[in-house]
Amino acid sequence: MTEPIIEEKAEFQVLAMSREFHLESCMAEIPKFWTWYHESGYGKIVPGTFGVCHSFQPNKETFEYAIGAPYDGKSPVPADFKVLTIPEQTWAVFRCVGPAVTSIQKMWKRIYGQWIFNSGYEKLTNFDIEQYTPGDLTSLSYEAFLWIPVQKKSPAPQFTVRLNSLDADDFIQLFESVGWTPPGRDQVEAALKHSLALFSIYEHGHLIGMGRLLGDSGMSFFLKDIAILPECQRRGAGTFLLHAVLDYIGSSLPKGWYAGLELLSTPGGEEFYKKLGFQELPNKYLSAGLIRMVEGSSRFGKQ
Repeated sequence: MTEPIIEEKAEFQVLAMSREFHLESCMAEIPKFWTWYHESGYGKIVPGTFGVCHSFQPNKETFEYAIGAPYDGKSPVPADFKVLTIPEQTWAVFRCVGPAVTSIQKMWKRIYGQWIFNSGYEKLTNFDIEQYTPGDLTSLSYEAFLWIPVQKKSPAPQFTVRLNSLDADDFIQLFESVGWTPPGRDQVEAALKHSLALFSIYEHGHLIGMGRLLGDSGMSFFLKDIAILPECQRRGAGTFLLHAVLDYIGSSLPKGWYAGLELLSTPGGEEFYKKLGFQELPNKYLSAGLIRMVEGSSRFGKQ
């Protein structure tokens, strides 16, 4: 994909009409909002230069989307409109070419599937801006821009994460390094083969840890067998590994979807995970987790 332009923009204001949308239905409902906006004549009062996503709330499934244009700070504010103040910050500006709805939605998938993971930037959540230029929005040559607020990722030790390169020997070695007794090799190989994703973390090229992701790729993910070599712990490797897992899940889900990532902490590890946004059980939504081991009984084993 074409690299975005990274640029600083001064604070500015947008005169806009805003509506609340649900994350699950926003992709279908926002285009209807645009149609209603123009059919109702509001586009003649305030041109639809910008589409602004804002008012994101943690653990809330709604946000606001506004249609509007730059505001000079002096003109009267029409009825049904309000002024949004966009703060001074750094933006990654992506060029989208083609029919507006299709090209912008494809660009979001590329941003989360490719760019964020390798860019050295992390996305902020205060505003996302779609900028529309004059012309036919359905044309194959139509040009729009997507602005996302970003900041440089904090410097980190020389860690790298590789996807799906973990083999049974490495798994068993790391499993044993933290004091766990691994199952037999055949069982390990079956578990690795049927995992959704395998994560290996390296420091200066040396394997120091792992994690194994299970899930349905839609609603639920489960993180298993998180292990960092004891001599490499408390240096940020675990945090780096967890962020790689979260980035992987985020890039695999369409915008607006939310899925749960669950794990079982070893005793004493709860505070580490809570710092990364995990909620300890029980809480007001869920009771304590339960687990039961099941002994195999098949004469023939896994086919």
